[in-house]
Amino acid sequence: MQSNLDVFLNHIRNANSLSSKARFDGYIQIMMKVWEANGEIEYANWFKSIYLGEGWDGWWCGASCVAGIGETNNFIESINKTIKLMVINQISVNLTFNFLNNLY
Repeated sequence: MQSNLDVFLNHIRNANSLSSKARFDGYIQIMMKVWEANGEIEYANWFKSIYLGEGWDGWWCGASCVAGIGETNNFIESINKTIKLMVINQISVNLTFNFLNNLY
């Protein structure tokens, strides 16, 4: 049997992956009822006040208004890190090569 935490984490992941505001809102209503039915009224109230309040309206996938674009830029940052490492390594090789060529 899953713990409440495992159930809640699955609910949050599911809510995050929804593609429309209407689906998100409907899912959240059901999710809160399930949490409260599991005796987690205090946690449900805390979650509502923090993550469903003002300022957190865009943490579901469809919130970006562009189909296929996630709500964060984490994927871009990981690509940028890889590109930077490749460029730094290339510059390092070129500088070493140029330095050694200028010695002779």
